[in-house]
Amino acid sequence: LAVHTLHNEDVFSLATFSDKVTCPFKPVTIQEGTSAGIESALKEIHAGGMTALCGGLELGIENALRSKMDTNLVLLLSDGQANVGETDLEQVGQRALHARQQGLLVSTLGVGADYNEALMTEIATQGGGRFYHIEHANKIPAFVAGELGEVANLAARETRLVLTIPPGATLVPLSAAYPVQQAGDQAVVSLGEIPCDTELEVPLRLAVLSQKDGVKL
Repeated sequence: LAVHTLHNEDVFSLATFSDKVTCPFKPVTIQEGTSAGIESALKEIHAGGMTALCGGLELGIENALRSKMDTNLVLLLSDGQANVGETDLEQVGQRALHARQQGLLVSTLGVGADYNEALMTEIATQGGGRFYHIEHANKIPAFVAGELGEVANLAARETRLVLTIPPGATLVPLSAAYPVQQAGDQAVVSLGEIPCDTELEVPLRLAVLSQKDGVKL
């Protein structure tokens, strides 16, 4: 599911995955009557035996990049284990990280008890979004509505913290949610999207290399 917002204009798209990946609903601007078409497409979706999760994520990201706006959310929902295509946790997480670097936000919803929680958490962390565990499918609408509300009520987008680092030192991130890029004496911490009324705690470590006697930082 990909949703993009620009002022009062919203774009919606839908990708599904089982043994193969399909796109029942290509990116479309939401207008009067659009919801009926979306509902009809959803009714045609049925559970399959396999889970091409990475392929579904990639198609959702591709759809979002085709119609980028001020706010861009890719919402990945799964109730199973990735077993078709790429299944490595770090490799799938990299897809979400690349999407984040291109201005997208990737959140995940794990439904039931059989999905891969570590993978879904990794995708949300690398994608700068949030991970939700949903015990029962009838709770999905409330969680989706809540996530859309959070994204629509952002206080800041693509936020970065720029720090000057002393010579001979390296800034090390302690959370994959806040990656660090360092060049010379400048380090940039990517904070991503920040919802309103949110207090962030960003754990960092300053590693100081050994120096000759008498050298001061």
